[in-house]
Amino acid sequence: MKRIFKLFMFAVLYTILNVVCVFADNTADTQDEPRTVCEKNGTVYTPVHDQEGNWCYSVQRMEYWGDWLDSYEVRTEIDGIPVKIVENMEAIGKLILHNNIEYIDHMAFAETGLMEINIPDSVRFIGKEPFVRSHLKKVTIGNGMPILKGNIFSMCSYLEEVIIKEGVKEIREWVFSYDNNIKRITIPASVTYIEGNSFNLTLKGVKIYGYKNSYAEHWAKARGYQFEPIGTVEDKSNDIPVMTTPQINGNQMSVSIKEPLTGLWDGYCYEVSKIYKHLDEDYNMIDTSFSRKYCIYTNKAQPAVFRYLPSGSYYIQCRGYRRTESGKEYGAWSIPALAKITSKISTVPKFVKAKVTKGTGNTRNLTITLNNSKKGSYDCVLGKTKTSIELYEKALWNTPYKSIVEKKPADYAYVKKNLTKSTVTFKNVKPGTYYFGAHAFQRYGGKKNFGQWSTPIKVVVK
Repeated sequence: MKRIFKLFMFAVLYTILNVVCVFADNTADTQDEPRTVCEKNGTVYTPVHDQEGNWCYSVQRMEYWGDWLDSYEVRTEIDGIPVKIVENMEAIGKLILHNNIEYIDHMAFAETGLMEINIPDSVRFIGKEPFVRSHLKKVTIGNGMPILKGNIFSMCSYLEEVIIKEGVKEIREWVFSYDNNIKRITIPASVTYIEGNSFNLTLKGVKIYGYKNSYAEHWAKARGYQFEPIGTVEDKSNDIPVMTTPQINGNQMSVSIKEPLTGLWDGYCYEVSKIYKHLDEDYNMIDTSFSRKYCIYTNKAQPAVFRYLPSGSYYIQCRGYRRTESGKEYGAWSIPALAKITSKISTVPKFVKAKVTKGTGNTRNLTITLNNSKKGSYDCVLGKTKTSIELYEKALWNTPYKSIVEKKPADYAYVKKNLTKSTVTFKNVKPGTYYFGAHAFQRYGGKKNFGQWSTPIKVVVK
């Protein structure tokens, strides 16, 4: 489809250019309104208006307009009018841009043979997926965009070296997703946050060049990358919370702060995000993004305990918060940590029916039937009351957080353990009102790994 579009555009532009093009080696147009300039190598400079309404030039080159160029240097201006925009640029190995360029267009280098580019500091805007599936091997990124975000360099499978210049502050998710061959990354001291999945999860043997005591050093060590110092900066790690190594027990994950920042925060916000590397049946998508998130707020340095997490790989990060009149005020995120859960969550037993029969004396026998078709093991109780426990806040793909609450029996009166059949009988139960609940388990390392409680069912024994 893209090639058909190119052929169509070539036919149209060929007709137009035969009329309005002024070749670079001809006398410049003296009229007030600039005209399209076409170089003999097929590069076309088209006059357009910038955001302030002033004339500027955009540059483009389609592969059908000229032969392959090993290197090409974009003009800074034409007859005093600056070149500010880069559009489709094809059949070029190395592109040289100067500090006049302000905008790189949507899909400008997508699926091209471009191998190297230095994005100057003057570039303030980049369109959607400008380098996707290009042959880019080396990229230098200027500081015109303090926050890098979106799929700017996604699916650049040839990319080996990334140099980020001083002034860039954050690297958000997906910027370098699916780039499996990166070997060298230079990260400046100005970077204070790197999203957990900004770089592909399968990177191996990567060397990080950065400043000792910087965020880049802490991030590289947390990810297990080799770090090569290129200088030293003041250590500001005290502003960033440091987490303990996540502890995994079945489907439960526990994490806390190593050294609480006393007096700085009222508590901490922990976020656990599931990573999808393959097809996710829930969302019918392939992604390494945070498609499902779990969040817990703790007071002071209390540990955060995430229960009933599905099997898979997760990123864990936290940040401090303080309460203000306008709401919560947050600090910087910690370095994301990686954890993996291998056990599967047990299916929640479902109540079917209850039957009361005569017991000894004034007591009764209570038989509960469950939908236990998978023949899993479970424990169950009769409680005198019921209670609700807030587990965490949960968000699915691009949805707001929602509180997840577990309801379970409380004030246990009768308990049955290690059951496998679909029926359970509590003998000699005293008359009264009870709440029945069950939770299945699997054994890992000799310990019970419980699934979530079934919804409490009110049972009246007369």
